[in-house]
Amino acid sequence: QVSLQPTPISTPPNGIVMPSKSRPVSETVRPVTMSQIFDLKGSLLKRFVSEQEQSKGERVLKDLNFCGHHNGTDSKGTPVIKRGMRCRKLRIGKERWASLTAALTNDIEWLRAHNIMDYSLLVGVGIVPTHNGAGGGGDRAEDITWSHLSTSCYSEWVQDRGGLRARNPLEEERGIVYYLGVIDILQEFNMGKRMESAYKQ
Repeated sequence: QVSLQPTPISTPPNGIVMPSKSRPVSETVRPVTMSQIFDLKGSLLKRFVSEQEQSKGERVLKDLNFCGHHNGTDSKGTPVIKRGMRCRKLRIGKERWASLTAALTNDIEWLRAHNIMDYSLLVGVGIVPTHNGAGGGGDRAEDITWSHLSTSCYSEWVQDRGGLRARNPLEEERGIVYYLGVIDILQEFNMGKRMESAYKQ
């Protein structure tokens, strides 16, 4: 179901590797405002971007910024204590969640089979504009236009305004779009990385 190998546009892939080409978007569709961007590795060590770093222009946040329910360390190794929040989730509905986890599992197995490491899941959180320009909702007329355009998308992960629309437990759309992609896939787990991993342990 998932392949990082080149896939013809006419054959819809099921993976979440970022597409290399995009479909034209109607000018009547207002752009989604990108609220947050996360580089997620599933680790808690050196996976926190401090407010000081953000004030200096660092926009891409990490695992502990995404979910503050865990202890870990920042980029300098300084302890980061959990902030008492619940674990944050991608709220995309049960059916799409099952499809997403299956795609991620297949991607990871492919990378592991090819001895590749240090990859991440890039998650962009976009706010859908309302008819009055504010974020958090969606203009029905624009949604209809986008729905018509999305029928030509070749991946299920880019059908909702170029991403994946958030949904509540009733499968109703929310005013958030997630943009997902597996990145940093060129680092091979070679001898140097093996020694580095052994040293850290």
